[in-house]
Amino acid sequence: MNSIRIFIVLLMVLAATASWWLNKHPDRLSSRPQPSTEHYADFFLRNFSIHQFNSDGSKQRLLQGSHLEHYPNDDSTQVRIAHIKLQTPAQATWIIDAQRAHLSRNGEQIVLNDNVVMQRLAFKQLEALKLETQTLHLDSIENRAKSDQAVQLSSENGLWNAIGMTAELNENKLTLLSQVKGHHAVPTP
Repeated sequence: MNSIRIFIVLLMVLAATASWWLNKHPDRLSSRPQPSTEHYADFFLRNFSIHQFNSDGSKQRLLQGSHLEHYPNDDSTQVRIAHIKLQTPAQATWIIDAQRAHLSRNGEQIVLNDNVVMQRLAFKQLEALKLETQTLHLDSIENRAKSDQAVQLSSENGLWNAIGMTAELNENKLTLLSQVKGHHAVPTP
């Protein structure tokens, strides 16, 4: 009988010690997972096309690519072999191709990298344009593009090289920023 009393007393001392230790170290019992800072994909798409339409049902944007990965920790998206087609309110068509693209949350800001080619198809009295660079920042809401890298702009009648550019796609306005060198031939009627 004494051994049962000793066992019960030891059990109570052990329970009191465990209770004291758990009270002093509550973080050891936390079952809540810590927020993840890991950059892992939660879903991916292969050979995809995403269309966005205006309120009148006409196509406004197209994003295509060979591979897309979405990352939940910063809600960003990576695209390989990106192809973007934008239709401006005036119905001008701009096409942008790149080896890689990074889309911010909601796809509003897009950074295109590696062999970026931006083209405006011939439109009304405006000739077709082709711009080549290594990095291009695109604001897909305002339809603005910019680069601080070396750019080459070509058209049927000219070729220009510069460092940096800005483009207001809705206004069909492209500005070369610095060290601009080029050749322009006046078209013959």
